[in-house]
Amino acid sequence: MTKLTYVLTDIHGRLDLLEMALKQIEKRGGYKRLVFLGDYVDRGPDSRHVVERLMQLEANGNVVCLAGNHELMFINYLTSQTELVDMFLESGGRQALGSYADEFGYLDIEAMSNHAAWMKNLPLWYRDEQRIYVHAGIRPGEAVETQHPSVLTWSRMSDFFGASRASMGAYVVHGHTPVHDGKDLGEIEVTSARTNLDTGAHKTGKLAIGVFDDSQEKPIEVFSVFGPRPLAPHVREERANRASASARADANRHIPRPPQQAGGKIHALAARFANAVSRGRL
Repeated sequence: MTKLTYVLTDIHGRLDLLEMALKQIEKRGGYKRLVFLGDYVDRGPDSRHVVERLMQLEANGNVVCLAGNHELMFINYLTSQTELVDMFLESGGRQALGSYADEFGYLDIEAMSNHAAWMKNLPLWYRDEQRIYVHAGIRPGEAVETQHPSVLTWSRMSDFFGASRASMGAYVVHGHTPVHDGKDLGEIEVTSARTNLDTGAHKTGKLAIGVFDDSQEKPIEVFSVFGPRPLAPHVREERANRASASARADANRHIPRPPQQAGGKIHALAARFANAVSRGRL
């Protein structure tokens, strides 16, 4: 049986859906390569164990994990970029913190620091013989190698959504945008130029898996796994709110932080990009 490339994106703390997807891929005969397009944390209930599972898979080989904008926010939260704390918390960070908290709301800072160190070294794009893989998108007419990292991780550009295949230099597989004009929440978008696999899994309980081979650019198949929709917000966020309060209370205490210079490929740029987004410049 031919081994294939399977692509997943925007898991957002849904360990249940990730495990379902991996089981289905195994039943289909395994993979030549697994590509994850970023946004592993925030919003869903189990960011911590999603990251641990991906780190385990990556260590076994033939797995590519890209960085998304939520990984950048997670890094910045841990490295004391205080102006980004509210942005992180309002974008699902409270749920991420909850997954690192014990029953009393105290955070496992060591685990968070180790995971941030892993995130700092994740690439922002990947390319094989047929396609470019990226979290958010690319700017048409510009080589992916020279693209501004904010475009690759944060952008939602109408000129990208409507771009031709020729203008992008390769077929593009991405996530990051669960809804835009012409795409409803939960839908999978396959065009002549790109495939968007973001189904808003943390809300819909639906995680899409793109299946690709070396004979064509477009997916040969896209299938989905389904889990429960989230609990009511007041139930889901109770533990996350405790963790958030604990984290804020710890601001006046010494908490071990990952080295500022580690993984500079992402860390040195992350605050600048997130600040630009928060000011509406991207």
